Amino acid sequence: MKKIYFAMMAMAVLTSCGDKNAKKDATSTDSLTTALAQGTQDSEGATTSIVQQFENVPLLVVPDMYTPDWYAPIAYTPQGSDKDLSELSDEERDKIFERYADETNKYYEWLKKNKERFVVLRTTDGDKKVSFVSANFDKGQEATIAMGWKGDERDEHMKYLRYRNESGVNGDGVWDAILVTESYAKTHKPMKVENTDYDREDEIPMPAYQVQELEKMVGKKVKKSRLNAKVEEDMYQFYTVTFEYEGNEAFAMQVAITRKGLVLGQMETTELDENGFPMWAVDAEDYPMIQLAAADDDGKCPNFWYLDCAPEHTELGAFRIVDDKLQKRVYSSNYMWY
Repeated sequence: MKKIYFAMMAMAVLTSCGDKNAKKDATSTDSLTTALAQGTQDSEGATTSIVQQFENVPLLVVPDMYTPDWYAPIAYTPQGSDKDLSELSDEERDKIFERYADETNKYYEWLKKNKERFVVLRTTDGDKKVSFVSANFDKGQEATIAMGWKGDERDEHMKYLRYRNESGVNGDGVWDAILVTESYAKTHKPMKVENTDYDREDEIPMPAYQVQELEKMVGKKVKKSRLNAKVEEDMYQFYTVTFEYEGNEAFAMQVAITRKGLVLGQMETTELDENGFPMWAVDAEDYPMIQLAAADDDGKCPNFWYLDCAPEHTELGAFRIVDDKLQKRVYSSNYMWY
């Protein structure tokens, strides 16, 4: 049940960000201060501060199909800990959550000042121009998508930024996209993405010889594999792979096939519910839908902007292939309000 657990933890962080009087421990404060001052190093050795990283974080946007407007839920997931939060004490979790809250607050302050810079809508069908219309920071819930609501009701349930498609009314079949700044669009060349339909009768499995190679690499028997998306024809292919159950545990992994061969993500685990189904998501027997909202390349490392879509949440993150490993970074996890 780890996917649900971490979604709940992310929501706990986001809803606690307004507490300005929380006691700061030396470890969490120092680690964030050091990160802000020294930054992090990318695969090329370049140093990037957290504030600089904010500029490369796109906004997840969903359309109002009856108007030219797109809504970006206000949400942010800080860089996670290497530790399993479920195994930590309450005190240890509180320290990590304070660090998360500090980073999230800094992002929100940055976003308030830079919201008008997001002018390029990047979808699987190409880039479109948008302009900022309004913001709803003061009401609603963070990390929530409430597209079923209208007018004042939507404002009460969803914190958002609203943008207008300059080309006219939406309705081209694109339900999810990312919004980026003009500078990001200029330095990150879009890549062609083709998502597969989520129809169980038409699912495309991984080639048999690749399945055999994967089983040797991980030491587990593949239960099912399905193609999620292709990028630049067959240059990159992304699959969700689930493995045979072991006791009360289920296993899954995101796997990419490149021109060089298999690239593996991290093994995910969850428990089986009372009906014997994996608890990847509420009311979903199968692993949640994974698709790509967009993909782009800055000349150093491609970004594959994925959407993890379950009945109760939509997660925006990026896959990157670094040192022959499929790295995953979550940028926002949003609850779906019905």
